Amino acid sequence: MRRRGGWGAAGWVVALATVIGAAGCATISPPPMVMRHDGPAPMEAGQIEVMLVVGLGLGIFIDGGPGVLVRVLGQIDAGVALGGEVGAGFNIDHTDRPNPGNHPGALFVARGLGRFNPAGQEVVAVEGGLGLGLTSGGLLALTANTGALVGEGFALGKHGEGAVLTPYGGPALAVSVPLRQGEPIYEVDLSSSTRIGPPKTVTTTWILGATLGLRLESAGEQGDPLGGSLEGSWLYAWSDGDEAVLLGLSAAPSLTLAGSE
Repeated sequence: MRRRGGWGAAGWVVALATVIGAAGCATISPPPMVMRHDGPAPMEAGQIEVMLVVGLGLGIFIDGGPGVLVRVLGQIDAGVALGGEVGAGFNIDHTDRPNPGNHPGALFVARGLGRFNPAGQEVVAVEGGLGLGLTSGGLLALTANTGALVGEGFALGKHGEGAVLTPYGGPALAVSVPLRQGEPIYEVDLSSSTRIGPPKTVTTTWILGATLGLRLESAGEQGDPLGGSLEGSWLYAWSDGDEAVLLGLSAAPSLTLAGSE
């Protein structure tokens, strides 16, 4: 097993900032995160990774904006890692213009997550998570996700020492179930910026997509691996009568702390 600063497995579905409201003619329930920011190889047992993720979300038929997330992941043993994350995303589509659809201005999330490396695999991992999403308009949603991650690190230094570069990617499936509707959201005529019909009902939303990223890590001055990654995501979300394409770009510095001997 390589000593890694690696988060490999959960964080699905949608770059945080892409899911904070309905726009035009699409209303979806907030999905969980899509950011992975590492390859599938596990850390050493007892190691803990702390990661800061910043991202920008865009979409077709949906609002977009920036987001930030903090994640902590601990390697329980050779095949299992468990952790959690909290974050927020902000809707910038209506900061300087009217908001007739009453779209939420922010999304707040919390999620427990896990990664499993079957049979000690370092190039394949299975992921999953369970969490909650709350918009500034009061919409509360329960989220669940699963997926797979593949990738392999390549040492850039001599004799396997120095920096490690890891291309990675994989598919994912998630569902978001609204538990509370919150303030009413309206469909909007984009040509006239006027409301169309009665408030829309947010229904269970399914999300299918994939991510692709590149991670670089090296040993810090104290021996704790420092890492950084850049990642893109593409996702398709659909609910009862609504659908949206979600695009995300995010970056994440991280620090892996050595476990107790």
